Amino acid sequence: MKPKTYSYFNNYITDYNNISTLKFDNLTSTKFNLFASIDSFDFLELEKNIELIYKVLPSLKHIFINPIIHLKEDSEVLPIEMSRNISNKSFEYLSFHSEHWSNIEKGKIRPKKILTKTYQDNYSIYENIVFTKCVNDILSYIRKNLHELNDIIYSNKKLEIDLLEHTNHENYYVALGKLQSGYIRIFSKYSKQAIKLITKLNEINDILTSRLNKKVYQLNKDKNLNIKLHKSNILLMDKNYSKVYKFLKAFKQESSQDINDDPDYQYFLKFLLIFSTINFNFESNDNIDFDNLNINFKYNVYNLNIKSINDNILLTFQNDTIYKILLKKSSSKQEFMYYDELINVSDIESTNNLFISVNNIDSFRRLQQVLLKGMIYSTRNFKICPFCGDLLIQKNNYFCPNCYTIIEEKTINNNLYFITKIKAKNKFLPLIEKTKDKFLRNRLIERQFYFRNITRLNSLGEPIIDEKK
Repeated sequence: MKPKTYSYFNNYITDYNNISTLKFDNLTSTKFNLFASIDSFDFLELEKNIELIYKVLPSLKHIFINPIIHLKEDSEVLPIEMSRNISNKSFEYLSFHSEHWSNIEKGKIRPKKILTKTYQDNYSIYENIVFTKCVNDILSYIRKNLHELNDIIYSNKKLEIDLLEHTNHENYYVALGKLQSGYIRIFSKYSKQAIKLITKLNEINDILTSRLNKKVYQLNKDKNLNIKLHKSNILLMDKNYSKVYKFLKAFKQESSQDINDDPDYQYFLKFLLIFSTINFNFESNDNIDFDNLNINFKYNVYNLNIKSINDNILLTFQNDTIYKILLKKSSSKQEFMYYDELINVSDIESTNNLFISVNNIDSFRRLQQVLLKGMIYSTRNFKICPFCGDLLIQKNNYFCPNCYTIIEEKTINNNLYFITKIKAKNKFLPLIEKTKDKFLRNRLIERQFYFRNITRLNSLGEPIIDEKK
């Protein structure tokens, strides 16, 4: 897989910095590429590595069942009835430990316990650690590429599904059109290849994961596997271990790169944030300086200031009150400033980060979730729907008859919290219950309320109140 790069955003800055929001919005349709799922994927390299894995699979399966082990000799004090192998050392030990004596009859010691030789199977020889490293490297490689390929297939399905979504604002469909410009044409070229590779990767994953309960893996999986590969008699002479050794020598897995250390990733984040804001009904008369971002937006009763502070971006929302959200690049230092909420942003997907990547089409919607949250928490007197601008109806909660958004207030430990959802039949729940693939399942859960929720969702798509927000 080619490493993800954001270097072309630096080129955008050179040619298009300090421009109006109107010109920026036009360039997202013609010049700026804010979603590039397939171009960054190397199908040929993946196919080559899959063939290498298939060649070593029979040897891995054999080692899982019949690993080479060594007998490890040890000594242990055991009850006399459990003793099998004793030596002169056993009698010497017994003479100095009267606590293990049962009694003495006619000058002879009758022991109740005695030092005994024990033998245990030692699975943790160097060659089995190499084997375990090989299994882990393959599984890591498979899961990473499955994630990327599933994202490609998912992005296309999502584009088709979302065109049928009738509860969103008009700017959302405009934004989708800009992001998918040129994508469908590329997808039609690679879709069959992607599906074929997913099938192969899932097959390999199933073969290996079904054998991970074997002792040779279980007893070595927690050891330090960052070992230097060197020759040994077993790795050279044994047919199966030799194939594992040769595979590791030939298999070149891309090292894990923290893309957040790429300075151009911050430019991408700024570009996508401005794009998400403009396509969330906000307008601005300010020019955009991406090197020193400080721009004011307005939408209906909501005011928003976006300001860059080193590697961080501060969002200041103002309506009835002020609410500040700091978007912090996961690898940057935390700034000493006042904010109401801190959100870690990363190109790597995890439960602790806001996943923002040029390869994931939902990234702009996650940023719009942040915008929606800031708008709601800066409001105390709800009259206007923050999502579509229509008038809200108040009963037990606040309901928008236009976009079906629901806003609920909760007070926990004297702290005010909000929950948002959408009043519509949950058509994804039956799919979630049937979907076994973890990636697709997480995507369906995330989309339960069409990204209208400002809280996390559990496995059933129900809102979770996080007391730390």
